[in-house]
Amino acid sequence: MSNISNIENLSLDKSNINQDLWTAIIPAAGIGSRLGFNHPKILYPILGRPIIDWLLDSISPVASNFVFILSPNGSIEVEPLLKKRLPGRYKIVIQEEPTGMGDAILLSETSVKTPNAVIIWGDQVAIQTETMQVCVDSHQKRKNATLTMPTILRSNPYIDIIRNKNGIITDVYQAREGEIENEIGENDCGMFFFKTSVLFEVLKNARQEIAGIGTLTSEFNLLPILPKFELGEDSVFTVRISDISETYGINTKEDALLVEKLISSNLANRIK
Repeated sequence: MSNISNIENLSLDKSNINQDLWTAIIPAAGIGSRLGFNHPKILYPILGRPIIDWLLDSISPVASNFVFILSPNGSIEVEPLLKKRLPGRYKIVIQEEPTGMGDAILLSETSVKTPNAVIIWGDQVAIQTETMQVCVDSHQKRKNATLTMPTILRSNPYIDIIRNKNGIITDVYQAREGEIENEIGENDCGMFFFKTSVLFEVLKNARQEIAGIGTLTSEFNLLPILPKFELGEDSVFTVRISDISETYGINTKEDALLVEKLISSNLANRIK
């Protein structure tokens, strides 16, 4: 198996997916200020339903447990919904200060008891369940799996994953840190599937080494340390997707309108 494969070329065996092996970690401490929304962004309504509802619809088929990383005030607003949707299946971790996604994820370490963990940013509404299932299936089939992730080749990338001639990840550049130079790059989808023990070991080591710190934001982030998960054959595997809509996050009202149109179109196509 190569370390990159188009999703269309991967056979999905749903019977291989074991939800009990997976915890979903959802960093969602942000406020929807750019949306004109003075509440946790994860509660922003998309077609009349909060973002969190759409996320749970997509993730529930692949994970049995959930950890939400929230701000102190956000926890008060979000937990009532979690009690209804995920009774007994969720934990909340409080991030007092927004010092980066790497720090946010580290806060969840003691709350994750499963051998595998999927991290998904708290505004990735457009990701498809089938994409998640293909990634989980691919991850569980590899004995040496440390990281599995969907990516896409696109113009004006927000993230650019750099590889050597053998396909090994060597660097990850971010537009928010002023690092993107290529017009076309390999962009992630805000979703990553890890072996839990390796995830937290790599994060803690990187924090001690002061690796993964943004030059402009000074935040400790997960993306710059993805090369550290390259730990031998079959350790890192990439599912290459072709639907750019799966990369859409929701940061502005324009983003929200775009995703609403996308979801409406997908729902209409299913009815036909």
